[in-house]
Amino acid sequence: AGTQVRALSLCLPAAAGGAGGVYIAAVGAKEVATVWRVSFAPGGGQESRLQTKFVSMMEPKGGLRPKTKRKAGEGKSAADLRYMAVDTFSHELRRGVDVLFMLVSLSDATVRLVALEIDEETGSSEWLGQACHLVGGSQNPTLSVGCMVLGDDGTTVAFTGSTDGMVCCWDISEAVRGLLCRLRSGAKACEGGSEVSPLVRIEGVHDSGVNAMATRAIEGVGGGGNYRVCVVSGGDDQALHAKDIYLRRNQGGDLAFIGDSGVRIPNAHHSALRGVWTDGTVAATTGIDQRLNLWRLIRRVGEGVRSLKVQLLRSLTVEAGETESLDAAMADDGGACLVALAGRGLSVVELSNCSLKTHLC
Repeated sequence: AGTQVRALSLCLPAAAGGAGGVYIAAVGAKEVATVWRVSFAPGGGQESRLQTKFVSMMEPKGGLRPKTKRKAGEGKSAADLRYMAVDTFSHELRRGVDVLFMLVSLSDATVRLVALEIDEETGSSEWLGQACHLVGGSQNPTLSVGCMVLGDDGTTVAFTGSTDGMVCCWDISEAVRGLLCRLRSGAKACEGGSEVSPLVRIEGVHDSGVNAMATRAIEGVGGGGNYRVCVVSGGDDQALHAKDIYLRRNQGGDLAFIGDSGVRIPNAHHSALRGVWTDGTVAATTGIDQRLNLWRLIRRVGEGVRSLKVQLLRSLTVEAGETESLDAAMADDGGACLVALAGRGLSVVELSNCSLKTHLC
């Protein structure tokens, strides 16, 4: 679309059971969102090649090049809107058809859940509009978002981090279920979308903007509608914050916030943090100081006791300059962590208990 990309999100297709590739949602300037499908196709011998397929693009209402121009002295127009962050998840609507949900934040401080129907068999797609709006959180723009499906009952939660250092938790389950039910009954577009208020607003998580956020559900919290979500965030204040959020679905069916435990590490980097990742037991962080830090999350949970501590495992300088983002994956045996960092260049780092290998791409 010729616009700068601000954020990316990868999501496994639900209709294919996660096999055969991933969806990539890209958002950025001019309020443009695009979705791609990336998969591996078998090649000759044991080789495979990467295939990229364009799925769809959502343009702003005024188009990519609106005819109306802002006059001197006027406030910002719709043409100035841009996406700030995105996270995604998918549900299977019927055999071979996915609904890709995209939680997006915009520069006007709004946060929306939009949906795209994708037919894997025919290759067609249709934007379904807005499933819900997140209201009543921070009045400032949201810089980072995260969302996930918990358990088997369709409970879906979202987290947002804004420029004032606030983190909010939201229950978007009913909006997701409602849209899927309407689609399965033959209806198509969303009817403007419902409004969702936060379960909890946590102020002062950071002294300034929450630049990056990573979330992961923690297993083994008792079942029966009890959930624990690990939220790791990095801010403009150079601090790392790790928090376990405890949620419970009450007898009336409502999801409620019942408590949290967390720790704040000031000066986790020598600059603002730009990227974080976690699997719930280990966290990786980077900032524009060109450093990669690996942390261990240590929990103590017992009768009336909930505590979370963070221990620095490794810290190193990477080849890529002004690192802005990262992603990582743990080996199945937990013995190694592969981290990719992007900035002015791309660095791939393999961390293990006994060795440290760095690869420059």
